[in-house]
Amino acid sequence: MPKKDSTTEAIPETVKQDLLSVADPQEKDYRANILAAIERNTKNNGPHKAQPHDSRARQFMPFAALKGYADMVQQEESKR
Repeated sequence: MPKKDSTTEAIPETVKQDLLSVADPQEKDYRANILAAIERNTKNNGPHKAQPHDSRARQFMPFAALKGYADMVQQEESKR
């Protein structure tokens, strides 16, 4: 089990209160379950580490094989 330090703290209470401040009891229960799962995973596995940029980009490489994909992406980006 990872050592507890400032990076493995539970979700701050103010954030929890904000996320759980909904009127619908089913939505509140759903959010509470999600928060509990996040805290449980953080406690058991430590904080999530983001993949390096190069590793994240590799997962999209199959799209490069699509004919015209690069041109379409460039057109969409130029619209912004």
